[in-house]
Formats: sequence, C-alpha cells, structure tokens
Amino acid sequence: MFTRIKVFLDETPKEVLLFLKRATLIFIFWKLLYHLLLYPIRQPDKWLTDLSTNVSANVIKIVKPNIITNVIEQESLEPDTKRNIVKSELWLNGKKVVRVGDGCNGLELYVIYIGFLWAFWKGWKRFIVYLILGVITIFIINTGRIVGLGWVTLNYNKWFDFLHGYAFKLVVYSVILFFWFLYGKESLTKK
Repeated sequence: MFTRIKVFLDETPKEVLLFLKRATLIFIFWKLLYHLLLYPIRQPDKWLTDLSTNVSANVIKIVKPNIITNVIEQESLEPDTKRNIVKSELWLNGKKVVRVGDGCNGLELYVIYIGFLWAFWKGWKRFIVYLILGVITIFIINTGRIVGLGWVTLNYNKWFDFLHGYAFKLVVYSVILFFWFLYGKESLTKK
C-alpha cells in the first residue's frame, strides 16, 4: 500500500500536489476556525442570514410593490444537538413562505469558492477579480433562490422540496465550477 502511495506521489505533477496540500490546509483551517470560534457566537452567520433574507424581501417589494413583506427572527431548540437555533422567516402577505437558517445563507459556498481560488494561487490580481465576481454572483443566485422559493411556496408549493433540494444546488455549483474553470484556465495560460 505504501508503495502505491509513493508511486502516486512520484507520478503526480508538483502543481497538483501543491494544490492538494493547500486545499487540505485551507479546509482544516476553516473547519477549526468555524466550529471552535465562529459557530458558537453565530458570526458571520447571523449577519449573512439577516442580509440574505432582508435583501430577498426588498427584491420582492421591487418586483411586486403591493405585497406586504415581513422578516421575523425565530428561535427554536434543535432536537439532535439541543442547541438553540435562530432562523429568519420571510413572510409574504401574512403567510410564512421561507425560513432561512444559517445553513442557507451561502457561507459554505463562499468558503468553498474562495478556498479553491486560494489553493490554486496565481497572484493577487486574478484572485481579487475572481473573488469579487464569484462572491457577488453567489449572493445574487442565493437571493434569487430565496425569492424564488417564496414565490413557489405561494403558488406551487408541491415543487418546493425539489427546487430547494436539487435545482438550486445544480445551478449554484454549475456557476461555481464555471468560475473555477475560467480561473484555472486563465491561470494556466497567463503565467
């Protein structure tokens, strides 16, 4: 088994090994930082969850000015961990249509996206450009997702689970892969 690992390491290009090393370190650093420091104080989750929900409510107000929107923060006890969780609820015309929890605010998507850029490091200029473009795009897609799920809840509730569980993931991961492809391609062609 160790000889297979040695052969793999010897045959793998050094840039690939460097990428894997960086990606592993970024992953470990992020998980430790998040679970030991950020998760217990709910930062930046609270800010990002509130921002995502409030921007979605404002987008709905622009598209449908006659709809009454409310964002309400609700606390509940998570059954498995007994941890107090807070979710922002989006209400349209007095009906709760979407609950946005911390897992739905896009934070993990931003971290995965930025982590790849960092692991495939090719300089500050490209990194900053792709960071800004990617994060803004992910935020817009996530906002559109929340708005869309609210609309689906009001009009076509039977589609909610499919759209929430599958369609959004397909869209957002396709966009992230597209940005990674462009970043990697540009990084390899412009040394």
